[in-house]
Amino acid sequence: MSNINNNFSFSRFGAYLNKLLVERWRTSVMRVGILFGSMLMIEFLVSISSYDNHTSSDRGFEILFVCYAISLLVSGSIFASDLMSGARRKAERISALAFPVTPFENWLARWVICVPLYLVTYLVCMYAAETLRVVLVGSVFPEIELHFVPIFAYSNFLDWNPSIHSCTVFLIGFSVQFVEPFFLSITNNSS
Repeated sequence: MSNINNNFSFSRFGAYLNKLLVERWRTSVMRVGILFGSMLMIEFLVSISSYDNHTSSDRGFEILFVCYAISLLVSGSIFASDLMSGARRKAERISALAFPVTPFENWLARWVICVPLYLVTYLVCMYAAETLRVVLVGSVFPEIELHFVPIFAYSNFLDWNPSIHSCTVFLIGFSVQFVEPFFLSITNNSS
């Protein structure tokens, strides 16, 4: 077996990622339901406080942008901290020790679930709640031109905002910096 196969194998990685998703599907579905329910509550409270018969502009979407940014940080941190600390119960410890994956494959599978998969799930829930807000508030107050909360702060991505891009680079770098200890442990063990 070559040194690359000892460190990373796509089939082993895929099997471990599938194992993590299958083992936690009920908990994940419950968390998505709680996330969507909390987003609907935020939408409802902002709609009640922002819209009335004298409103002519969409004041709610600016408040919602801040609320969603804070809730993404808080809920993502809670979800990631729970998933990254995987061996709390005896059954999890036994299966973690018995499943033959490298530390890098273990970390990468958990990272794929915590970062890209969670962001996609969050955005789907956010825009489903936003669609309900636009449809329901638009039917009650047809004179208000409602807007969806944007993913980026600007509608034109070419309008460069250094703070947004530096925060994005920092978050990606912060999430990837934990790869180095795994590479060090792999290279030290393989020699």
